[in-house]
Amino acid sequence: MKENLHKLRLFLAKHRLIVSSILAGFIFLFLLVNFQAATQSRRGGIFLFLQDFGGVYPATLLMSAFWFGILFFWLGYEDSQWVENQITKKQMAKNEIYAQAAKELVDKDQIKMDVWGKALMESQGDEQLAKAKYIELRVKEGIDEAR
Repeated sequence: MKENLHKLRLFLAKHRLIVSSILAGFIFLFLLVNFQAATQSRRGGIFLFLQDFGGVYPATLLMSAFWFGILFFWLGYEDSQWVENQITKKQMAKNEIYAQAAKELVDKDQIKMDVWGKALMESQGDEQLAKAKYIELRVKEGIDEAR
């Protein structure tokens, strides 16, 4: 999910001029349609000021330009190393799980007997193959726990 959101942010940042222009155009149309209603309500103080400043069209254009600037600034997103950092963190965590499983095999007191039994069963009694299977099962178990 985070990677998809990151990709979306990078896409929007890459095309922020176009996206900001389109959104500002929609804001312009919205303000143009609703300008009269906003000036008649008490909440339309900024609209009244801008209408006195130059009329309906320049006021809506000025408000749209303001929102264009905010959107253009907000869509600016530069973090090209984020995905690579996430992959590196995952790989480092996986390496730590491999190291822990290998340490467990060296110190017989730390071996998880349920996993060792499963590894021994799947390797049909071959102890060398069971060690490799034990590491594989412990890594899979560690990854599942991390999620």
